[in-house]
Amino acid sequence: MFRNRKEAGQLLAGRLSSEGFVQPVVLARSASAVPVAFEVALALDAPLDLMFGEHAELAGRSVIVVEDVLSRGGSLPAALSELRCKAPRRIVVAVPVAEPEAIRELETAADRVVALLRPNRLRDAGMYYADFGAPSDEDVCALLARRR
Repeated sequence: MFRNRKEAGQLLAGRLSSEGFVQPVVLARSASAVPVAFEVALALDAPLDLMFGEHAELAGRSVIVVEDVLSRGGSLPAALSELRCKAPRRIVVAVPVAEPEAIRELETAADRVVALLRPNRLRDAGMYYADFGAPSDEDVCALLARRR
């Protein structure tokens, strides 16, 4: 269990720090994933943005897409296919908690999926975080502003 999204992001960043990314860009899949993604961007000295927003040029860069929880049947594979059209060098999905089936769904859309915990069935995402309260809009904006 993670204390909060910040701790989950720090642990995820530790796992990713040896990957050798080329000009990394970190994209948070959702506003709730921004605290996780911020820690990854900080550790990789990378810019941070929202995946669904307008972001920097991605051609030739390593793109790390971060979510706080990943369950099967989501829209992320389609979003990654769209992202692939921007010609990134590599797409990595990084998440603290992901169902194995969700990871399998991403195997063709992403170059790599990194998940710290892989429960067979994800019932309640909050059970993996002691504090799973959603970040405020102000907190999200402040974290994004610090890594842009």
